[in-house]
Amino acid sequence: MDKYLRNTVEFFIAGIIALLIALIFLIPTGLDPFAALQSVFLGSFRDTLQVMNLIKYCTIFLLTSLSVLIPYKARIWNIGGEGQLYMGALGATWISVVLGQYGNVVLLYLTAMLVGALWAGLAGVLKAKFNADEIVTTIFLNFIAIYIVSWSVSNAPGTLRDTTQKWNQSWPIPRWETIDFYYGTALALFLVFFTYFVLNRTRIGYSIRALGGNPKAADYANFGKTKITVLSLMAGGAMAGLAGAFILTSIFNVLLLGLSANYGYLGIGAAAMVTFDTILLVPSSILFSMFFMGMKTMQIQMGASETIIPVLIGLTILISMIRGNETVRKQLAMIPTWIRISKRKEKSWSA
Repeated sequence: MDKYLRNTVEFFIAGIIALLIALIFLIPTGLDPFAALQSVFLGSFRDTLQVMNLIKYCTIFLLTSLSVLIPYKARIWNIGGEGQLYMGALGATWISVVLGQYGNVVLLYLTAMLVGALWAGLAGVLKAKFNADEIVTTIFLNFIAIYIVSWSVSNAPGTLRDTTQKWNQSWPIPRWETIDFYYGTALALFLVFFTYFVLNRTRIGYSIRALGGNPKAADYANFGKTKITVLSLMAGGAMAGLAGAFILTSIFNVLLLGLSANYGYLGIGAAAMVTFDTILLVPSSILFSMFFMGMKTMQIQMGASETIIPVLIGLTILISMIRGNETVRKQLAMIPTWIRISKRKEKSWSA
């Protein structure tokens, strides 16, 4: 517990330092950095609606960061969270249109997870059978998924596209029951702790972590390299697919091409900020959501350029990863010792 408390405090300090550095870029534009700082931290808590939006964004980042973290434990990079999110949303929309009033939210979420997992599994099979680089394959699968969604809501034959609208979108998802977004949030939090348990307390979790350190070690746990590669990517794809379904049920209620604001890619940053620590994904997602919403508020109220958002995120990731480097941590811990030594030298020279 002390370890996670210390890491959480260090993470927030690193995030604040990154924010202060990023705000320096506002000075040449003539904007007030202090007013911008207030927008970032208070913009997410201005009223009840903003707090609800903060929780929604936090849920999305929790799921997309999980989609990166699970394969990374096997040292497999899942850059395809964006495409898996879109495919999960497409599967959820399709099942809702087909079943209509006979469907339910649980089935919608399960379908999204299944489609996202299968889409990520394609990259897993290519990696396991043909040693194809998963970074390349998952990125290309992102483009393919986005084009599939674009075709599905514009030119595809069938009943998915809402023909009563001028713009391209699907028919609205039926309201089978009152869908409260915090059900999805509770599910995301459960999945974080469930993932931690599986990775650290089960044989398959040991195999995933063993594959990341030594591919041959996975065989000793009765799980071969091929199975772990495919399963870890499928698990990550299921998380991203669930994020797509959550966006459908809590924000848009229809499938459209602008469903995601690069949430799949931002999930990589949310996981990297805490050096892929499962439990620390929670504070990471909260801080990420605050930055995301606060910078949007700053853009609207102060006219700040939207390019400051990737600058802030990039600096936060960089500083947080430096914080997580063991060599850097040891060097920083030595600073008080160096100061004491320099003071002793100054006294000896003055004497």
